[in-house]
Amino acid sequence: MIAPEIIYPVEDGEPLAESYEHLRAIFNIFSALTQYLMGQQAL
Repeated sequence: MIAPEIIYPVEDGEPLAESYEHLRAIFNIFSALTQYLMGQQAL
C-alpha cells in the first residue's frame, strides 16, 4: 500500500500577526517552548 502524499500549505494569504507586537509575542513564545522542550522526545 502506498501512503498518500501529504501536502502542507506554505501560506493561506493571511498575515501571521495583526501587528509587530503580536509577531514578537509569537516568536518569544516559540523560542521559550523550543528551549523548554529541548532534549525531550515527542510522543
